[in-house]
Amino acid sequence: MGWWVGVSLTSMSTRKSNTIATQTGMKKKGKSKGPKPKGPKPRNPKRQPRSTLSAHSFLDPFVSKGYVPSPVAHAPYLIVESAKRWEYTVAANYSYLVCLAYTQSACRGYTMTWTGTADALGACTFAPQLATLTPSHVSLQRCGLQLQNTTNSLNRGGTIYAMAANDIIDVAFKADDTDDPLSRVTYANIIKLIDRITSSTRTRIISANSSAVRKVKGIITYTNPDFSWNVFVPVDMSLNTLNTFFEQSLATTNLLNNTSAYYFYIPAQATAQTYTFELLSQDGARFDPEHALYGSSRYAPVAPSHHVASLYRSAMDASHHGEMAPTAAQPHETFMQRMGDIVHGIGSVAEGVASAVPKIGSAIYNTVRTGRILQGLRTAAPYIEEAGAAAAILM
Repeated sequence: MGWWVGVSLTSMSTRKSNTIATQTGMKKKGKSKGPKPKGPKPRNPKRQPRSTLSAHSFLDPFVSKGYVPSPVAHAPYLIVESAKRWEYTVAANYSYLVCLAYTQSACRGYTMTWTGTADALGACTFAPQLATLTPSHVSLQRCGLQLQNTTNSLNRGGTIYAMAANDIIDVAFKADDTDDPLSRVTYANIIKLIDRITSSTRTRIISANSSAVRKVKGIITYTNPDFSWNVFVPVDMSLNTLNTFFEQSLATTNLLNNTSAYYFYIPAQATAQTYTFELLSQDGARFDPEHALYGSSRYAPVAPSHHVASLYRSAMDASHHGEMAPTAAQPHETFMQRMGDIVHGIGSVAEGVASAVPKIGSAIYNTVRTGRILQGLRTAAPYIEEAGAAAAILM
């Protein structure tokens, strides 16, 4: 009798638990309400990679700013941005020539007017903010010039020649009175210069009318990708030495021959044409320890040598086709993604590399980046000359 009761109690307990499970829906767990979908489960869409600037856009001062990666060691420095805007009305039957060049001073090239029958008159173009700071050394970071035809639509006409050159075209300036602030190029030399610009395969011909909507732009780059520092030459703005300084600055640039140049030539028109020019130059500037800006200096990113070389080479190639180089990096510019990572994420490790390794390739760069083996060398070897021995140990 007791055994039967035990069985009854167990059965009742089982039925009770089944009833509770049915009421709460526990028995339906795991069952689908309809037919199961066939095929693999849909995956979450992949995250799109962040947009990477093309080499041309990265070196365009009107698009980007900040430190440009270098393949060689360098002391800490500060980026100085200089901007200059001017408007010029090219008189009827006059031509206008603009040369964008980089020198070890604040000179950024020259402008010249020409009637087509006599010598050309030239004036120097300056990066004004840099001229007031007097650093000890300077180096090109970014430099560009853009122009726009602002003449009223009825009188607007003609074309603009824009040429990217691998180096500065040597110009023999005419010896002149040192009390005259203008420089001069002889008739024969200006003819040669303009002939080269108008006939070069690297020259774009742009409608002056279209430039009113889309500005015409040119940038200059390093033709020698090694990070180059020059002793800064102060600008003497006094009237009687301005043209002499101007010619000497360009002559020095021709000798160094490590940057490209950009030329804009506006041929003569029957009506006057008004143009607005914008110059933007970003310079790396080193200062002596007693200078007020010395404490603001810092180390810039360091990248493998071939990546930096590709950066300038790709930017120069794009310059041949004008400023329409796309903002997004092209598939062949995969190094720009790597360059972007270096610029944004190199951190304090780069500071050790920058002060200790004169020139690095991928193997050394990756070793240092992952191992932090040079972290303590910054204080022991803050300048390039003192870091050569320490770097040799690692190589």
